[in-house]
Amino acid sequence: MDRVRHSNTMMSVLRWYNGTRLKRAGSERSATAILTHVGRRSGRTYETPLGAWAYGDGFVLSLAYGSGTDWCRNVIAAGTCTLAWKGQTYQLERPEIISGRQVLRAWPVWEQIALGAAGIEDFLWMHRKKEQAGGSEQPLVQDGAQ
Repeated sequence: MDRVRHSNTMMSVLRWYNGTRLKRAGSERSATAILTHVGRRSGRTYETPLGAWAYGDGFVLSLAYGSGTDWCRNVIAAGTCTLAWKGQTYQLERPEIISGRQVLRAWPVWEQIALGAAGIEDFLWMHRKKEQAGGSEQPLVQDGAQ
């Protein structure tokens, strides 16, 4: 499965697909979020379309290509990022790589099936910045809720 996901043909298709997703990503009706992050070496700002879902006091971001991707390494190095999701923008911090069925259950059923079929089991959990959360520890959704 990894060989197929990382083949040159698949990577070309994904670059094209991500470019088209970026046009609608982050909007109220889009299933795709936009992650804005800063390059750890270049200092440039990047926007990456990806799967995200509310989880606990923040969001889980799908690691379709693992934690070695540039966007994930950039976010971990910076410790912060911005996420545009369902028409709103969130300031996030404290990245944690997590995995397991409990995290997968936070996603809608149709996405659980797609993520499972693609073999995606690892996620990056980002917490909302405390001042944005109003100082409250109230979760966006209960763990495992849909």
